[in-house]
Amino acid sequence: MINLKKLATLSFGVAILYSAEISVFDAGNLDSTNPYGLTDSEKVLLKNKQRVENLSRNMGDVESSLSGAQERIEGLQSIMDGINERISRLEKRINDLEAQTINKEDSLKNDLEVLKKYSEETRAIQETNNKKITKTLKDLGTLIDKSNAAKEESKSTKNKSEESNKQTSADFTKQKIQDVAADAKKLFDEGKLDEAKDRYEFLITKGHKPAAANFYLGEISYKQKAYNNAIKYYQQSITLYDKADYIPKLLYHTAISFDKINDTQSANRFYKALKLGYPESKEAKASPDR
Repeated sequence: MINLKKLATLSFGVAILYSAEISVFDAGNLDSTNPYGLTDSEKVLLKNKQRVENLSRNMGDVESSLSGAQERIEGLQSIMDGINERISRLEKRINDLEAQTINKEDSLKNDLEVLKKYSEETRAIQETNNKKITKTLKDLGTLIDKSNAAKEESKSTKNKSEESNKQTSADFTKQKIQDVAADAKKLFDEGKLDEAKDRYEFLITKGHKPAAANFYLGEISYKQKAYNNAIKYYQQSITLYDKADYIPKLLYHTAISFDKINDTQSANRFYKALKLGYPESKEAKASPDR
């Protein structure tokens, strides 16, 4: 940094010395392009003058450089201000996104909790219904024992069945078991119930699909209005297999059979079990509400 105080002192001295008398013939003229005839003092003054002029020029260059530097600094400051503003906007956007993310997470958590609660409630209802159905089905065996008439009909049917088996076994043994089953279903569909019954009883003795055979024997007894026998066969069928596609019809006809033997309380239990277990079935929709 230039010492301005020193520069001012030199300038002041030069001015005083410069005001000294100059030769009339331009000798000792310090303002001349090529001064001559200078005394020792004038030579000192000339050197001081030249030094001052150089210093002045240097100060001009320094001031110009300072001005340029100031402009560049101001330009950089403007750029920095713009960058700082962009950073502030980015930080605000990030904060907004974080807040939105937190809110969405809370919303998702609430939705998941609601779905979880609904699932648990649905599972509890289904388990309750399953227990009711299972209990009702288990009560079937106990309810059957209430009817003495069922026991009598069962003994009579058993004797008739044994006699029928003796007469038909020889014929059935000549056929493949699958053919006997097909014939039994065909005869049942044609309404030839006694012939179908003989074959289903034969299939039971051979252990061929006993659940289905008992169901169709129940249907045959139901169509023949032997309701106590029908109940017995239905009970045996569902005990062997309770997930067949004919279960709605089995429950429905069991309930009707109980109605026919004037056991309304038992009938109502089976109507209720049907509605709980198979609410969309045509049998459930046909069942009375009582």
